[in-house]
Amino acid sequence: MSDIIERAKEYVTEYLSNYLSTDYNYHCINHTLDVVKNTEEIGRGSFLSEKEFDIVILAAWFHDVGYSKGGNGHEKTSIDIAEKFLIANIFLIEDIEHVKKCIEATILSHVPNSLLEEILSDADILHIGKEVYLEKAELLRKELKQNQNKNYSDDEWIKNNIEFLTKHNFYTKYAKTNYGLQRIKNIEKLKNQLNKLVGKD
Repeated sequence: MSDIIERAKEYVTEYLSNYLSTDYNYHCINHTLDVVKNTEEIGRGSFLSEKEFDIVILAAWFHDVGYSKGGNGHEKTSIDIAEKFLIANIFLIEDIEHVKKCIEATILSHVPNSLLEEILSDADILHIGKEVYLEKAELLRKELKQNQNKNYSDDEWIKNNIEFLTKHNFYTKYAKTNYGLQRIKNIEKLKNQLNKLVGKD
């Protein structure tokens, strides 16, 4: 692990520990750790150079630190925090711009414009292609209730998840190959859950 990655790891871990509300059940340090791990996996599977790897891993560490100041516009806050840290650590300006663009690519409505952006975008939602998806989704449901007063009924939540998984596919070849099938299986699980709920009415 390069020195800048190690420093980023220490900084973000301490930052989230000090400033992130415990009401964030999903967007917490565990999510950041998952995304870093996912980014490392997809990055290696995409045969990145050492420099590219460092850029996208740095973006992964910082991509959600903005939740420390609330969920609205957290990506912009994350970018600002990352930029200050990287400037203080004498990171090249052109590489800082790549880090910022990678973080911006985690905005769900944003279309990635490079492989690095695609990697972080996929890493951020890689759970949609894992067996733990439903478990992770429940953490998000709890978080939305606590922070945004959004109290979804079971059928509303399942329908929202079906829509999300159907709409959001992976960008990278690696993620499509290794996680695409489970994403389809998760959609089927959700549809089965919905059918059982409807059958109870």
